[in-house]
Formats: sequence, C-alpha cells, structure tokens
Amino acid sequence: MGVCESWYQSDAASVPFDENEFDVVFCQHGLQFFPDRLAALKEMYRVLIPNGRIAVSVWRALDRCPFLAILGDVLGRYLGESFRAAFNASCLLHDREEIRETIGNAGFHDINIRLELSVSRYPSLDDFLPGYLFIFSIKILFCNMVAWPIR
Repeated sequence: MGVCESWYQSDAASVPFDENEFDVVFCQHGLQFFPDRLAALKEMYRVLIPNGRIAVSVWRALDRCPFLAILGDVLGRYLGESFRAAFNASCLLHDREEIRETIGNAGFHDINIRLELSVSRYPSLDDFLPGYLFIFSIKILFCNMVAWPIR
C-alpha cells in the first residue's frame, strides 16, 4: 500500500475536508503559531477517522534550543525586537502538560508525548541559513539585509 499525500493551505481552525476523511494528520512545527490551538486540534480530530492518529511536532523551550536563541538575538539586534519576538514564537509551545491538556481537550485520548532529539550538521552557516530562513515570514527582509539569495 502506497502513501498518498497532498498539501493544502487553509485556516487550521476550519479546514475544507469532511469528517472522518483521514487516517493520519501531521502538523510539523505549526501548532505553536495557531491563534486558536484548541480549535485547530478539534479540526484535526474532526477530519480523522475513528481511532485515527495525529502527529504534532513542536520545538523545545528556547533555552533548550541554543541555535534558535542565538539566531533570535541576531534578528532582534538587526531587525528589531518585533522580529526577535516573532522568531522566538517558534519555541512558545513546549510544556508537555500544556500540550497533553490541549490535545486531550480536543477529544484525543491515549496521548503519547515523546522527546526526539536530532543533530544537524552543515558545511557552513552560509550554506544553511538562507534555506532555513526561507521557512519564516521574515525571510525576504533578512536575506536582503545580508545580500543572500532567496532559494
């Protein structure tokens, strides 16, 4: 059996799918940015088949992500405090009990939270940073500031 995947863009609190449509919903580094996390999780629950699964990935606290902390400081220094705050928002949802409670309040049960650690190595910061910043809404300002091409 093959995997069929498609990507859609919509409001996470009101997705354009019927109830019981998916076996799995995957949310990678997005939940912490949703204005209404509970509504988004309820939508995930709604579109899952009975006993379907979600996989949610979030970063740890900023003090546990030294690269992100340093990068946030650099962005704040050069682009202003609002950029630092926006970037650092990526690490705002890190408390296991808050995550468990919010997911449970959306209707999920048998919640398993697992810490996964990974190490990424790149030949140089010049090779890594432009591509990494491309995923953030501040990419254009930052890349123009340092004369890096947007890839």
